Amino acid sequence: MLLGGAKPVPVNPRNYRNFKRGDVIVSLAGVFTNLLVAIACVVLVPVFGLIGRGVPALESSCAILQIMMVIGVQLNMVLIAFNLIPIPPLDGSHVMKYLLPPAWSFRYMQISRFGIVLLVLLLYVTPGVLSAWLYPAQYAGDTMLRAVDRFRLPSVRWLP
Repeated sequence: MLLGGAKPVPVNPRNYRNFKRGDVIVSLAGVFTNLLVAIACVVLVPVFGLIGRGVPALESSCAILQIMMVIGVQLNMVLIAFNLIPIPPLDGSHVMKYLLPPAWSFRYMQISRFGIVLLVLLLYVTPGVLSAWLYPAQYAGDTMLRAVDRFRLPSVRWLP
């Protein structure tokens, strides 16, 4: 697995009415967006299937679009699980620090400067742990795709 990154979205915590709630909401906004994108991709699979069956000239194009939607579901479900890993700087760490008792939370946030090192170790030294963490999200994505399997065009294969 490759480790990628993006420019963090600037957030001003002074704009929160309630600091804890605001921090958790902002942290989970990206996760929620990934879920919405995955659901939108699932909804579009039948649309492209019906169009491809209704207009035979568009079948190959709709099959490509269906494959893109399948990849969109799989990718966004993995991103949900990955972002919820409770290692700083990932979003799961912002949620985790509020679930811990205050003394533990303080110690937990002290490791944030080593977060990227811990993340790289998790990815490269213990890939089995990461696979186990990602499995529920992958299973959920496969379940969503199974729900629209009957709309799959004949040239599209997405489930093993």
